Amino acid sequence: MKRVNGDFKFRGTMRIWNLLCASAIGAGLAAAAWADWNPGDPYKMERPMLPDETQSGRDVLASYVAIPQDDPISYIIADDWRCSETGPITDIHIWGSWLNDRTDPQAVFYLSIYTDSRPPSDYSRPGDLLKTYVFLPEEYTSREWTVGVQEGFLDPDLHELIPEGDSMIFQYNFFISDPNPVIQQQGNIYWLAVQADVHPDTDALFGWKTAFKPLYEDVAVFGGNLEPGMPPPEWFRVYEDQGNQPMYYDMAFIITTPEPQTYGLIAGLGLGVFGLARRFLRK
Repeated sequence: MKRVNGDFKFRGTMRIWNLLCASAIGAGLAAAAWADWNPGDPYKMERPMLPDETQSGRDVLASYVAIPQDDPISYIIADDWRCSETGPITDIHIWGSWLNDRTDPQAVFYLSIYTDSRPPSDYSRPGDLLKTYVFLPEEYTSREWTVGVQEGFLDPDLHELIPEGDSMIFQYNFFISDPNPVIQQQGNIYWLAVQADVHPDTDALFGWKTAFKPLYEDVAVFGGNLEPGMPPPEWFRVYEDQGNQPMYYDMAFIITTPEPQTYGLIAGLGLGVFGLARRFLRK
């Protein structure tokens, strides 16, 4: 079967290329499925902060909108977690919604990781900035998580609900391909800050979903910044004014790291297929 001028090797070569293409598609599908997080999947925090899908749930505005010839809409939101296992932070999953269900598929997300700061006799907040990651639309995945919900959007600066709401919850998945990622240490507290850079022409606003209670550690905080993702001059507590008693919130997110066997499965599949192709084509 070595007839170079015949069709035997051509057909064999085509079979190999078909195998390569199929394997690449399969690996891509596996990676896409692997990017999602589902209840029961592993996590690297003391407890998962799952989204509150009841009418008590809120979407806290976490958007930057550069309005021409006007001050931008600017809210960056942060919440804390305690690390349950030392290791790199490579996967971050958050839940959120869009005001009036008007999405911006070209939104750019800014995710930052901070240390924990606990001033004496005051609430805790993000401390030193460790890393800020910028995710373009093609660099993150999303999926519908829940539809048909009725929740309110919270303006953290006014501490009250915006009259309009939403009816859909989305899960957003971010994979950090950083050769020098943040290494979280077991027992330490860290903060995740989230902000979506939204195009003003879309008339869209992103809200980070609140988590089920009870509250964990200290509550979420917010600030206003001059540029998307930039640390704000000051952090303030996120709460909703409900009369005499403010309602505080945590945010819905998961910190995790892919299991080593997942890396091995994908890498082994790729190496095996390409090794087989190379061996065949050299004959």
